Amino acid sequence: MRRKYDIKSKRKRYAGTLFRSTDEASWAVFFDCLGIEYIYEPEWYEVETGGKTANYKPDFFLPKLIKYIEIKPNKPIKLEKTKAAGWTKHIGDIAILFNLKPPTENTENGYFFPSDYNSKPLEPHRVLWCECPRCGHIDLEEYGGITSCGCFTANEINKMYEKELDNAFSTLDYFSRTKRLLNAYKIANNHKFSKANQFKKPNLPVQRSLF
Repeated sequence: MRRKYDIKSKRKRYAGTLFRSTDEASWAVFFDCLGIEYIYEPEWYEVETGGKTANYKPDFFLPKLIKYIEIKPNKPIKLEKTKAAGWTKHIGDIAILFNLKPPTENTENGYFFPSDYNSKPLEPHRVLWCECPRCGHIDLEEYGGITSCGCFTANEINKMYEKELDNAFSTLDYFSRTKRLLNAYKIANNHKFSKANQFKKPNLPVQRSLF
C-alpha cells in the first residue's frame, strides 16, 4: 500500500503566475531575489521508468543554470526518483528538493541527478545553493562547493575541504551562507501571498549580475 505522500496544497498567484502550491510560489520569490531566471512548468516529456515510460514535467527550469527543479512536500517515493533519473539521462540535470519551503538558512534536503548520472538513486545528498565570492555566480550544487563558474580550481576546493575537516575553515559557510543568499531565504519565507500583491514582486535589493 502506498504511504501517504501528497500534502493538500493551495494554489497561489505570484507575479502574474498561478502556482500549484505556496511552496512553489515561495521558491519563485527566492529565484527573483537572486535574479535567477526561471520557467514555471516547462513542457511534458516522456521518460523511462524501469522499462516503462511516463510523462514528466518538473516544476521549474532555470535556463541560465541549465537545471530543472522539482519541489516535493515530502521525501520523494521511488517512482519520483526513477522518473528524475530517466529525465537526466535524456534531457538534463535535475534536483528534487523536498523541504516544504525555502529554508531559513542554507541547507536543502534533496536528490541531485547530474547529466552523467548512471546509477540507482541513493540517499539524499546535501544539496546547497551557493554563491561564488569572486564573480557572484549562484548555482545549486552538491555539498555547496561551487565549481560551475570556473573561478575555483578543483585543487582549491579540495584544499578548502581538507581545512574544514581540521575545523579551521567552513567551506559551506564560505559559499552557502552569504549575505545575499540568506537575505533571499528571508524574503521568500516572509512574503505574503495576497490578492493585493498577486501580480507584484516584492521590493528586491539590487542584484549583481550572475554572469
